[in-house]
Amino acid sequence: MDIAGNIDPTPAIRTFTIDTGPPETLIDSGPSGTINVSSATFSFHGTPGDTAKVQCRIDSGPFVDCVSSQTFAGLVDGSHTVKFRAEDAAGNQDPTPATRTFTVDTTVYKASVKTVRVSGPAKARKGKKVTYKVKITNVGNATATGVKLKVKGRGINSSTSVGTISAGKTSTVGVKVKCKKQGEFKITFNVTSKNAGSTAVEKAIKVTK
Repeated sequence: MDIAGNIDPTPAIRTFTIDTGPPETLIDSGPSGTINVSSATFSFHGTPGDTAKVQCRIDSGPFVDCVSSQTFAGLVDGSHTVKFRAEDAAGNQDPTPATRTFTVDTTVYKASVKTVRVSGPAKARKGKKVTYKVKITNVGNATATGVKLKVKGRGINSSTSVGTISAGKTSTVGVKVKCKKQGEFKITFNVTSKNAGSTAVEKAIKVTK
């Protein structure tokens, strides 16, 4: 209005919206538990739909802008925690970021029964039983399963089920062998497994009357 009483017929207008409500953040997909690779990919979104952006962080790193799907690469073995924080157009940030914890374990687990030691007599009488002690060591870092011991020689053929041998452990098996034929020959102690390979050890013996 001027001093003459004239009023502006087109007043200046400004419209604005008050928005103090923070958005929510949701993880749509991504690993959990233990994974055997050194990278992890996550999909996520903010709600409501007018979310301006989503920031993410892994472990103690800073929050940075990211887009779905986000891949975190070069992860070392161990536990990792990722967080995703939505931000709306008004600058309101989700105070409770969506969080996911998972473990990276890229260790190759393998069983191996490559160490077999046999102790027992070098001489025997025909028709008599002799006892051998067979020590089977699983030198791998996984449990050996379906372990069997087969003993073969001149007139000798037997099989014994050993079962499982834990990683780094030794199983001792006592085997009684009846020598049916005279002479000098070798007895073969063959250890096999479903997942740990096989090993054969020979023991020389002299059988007399």
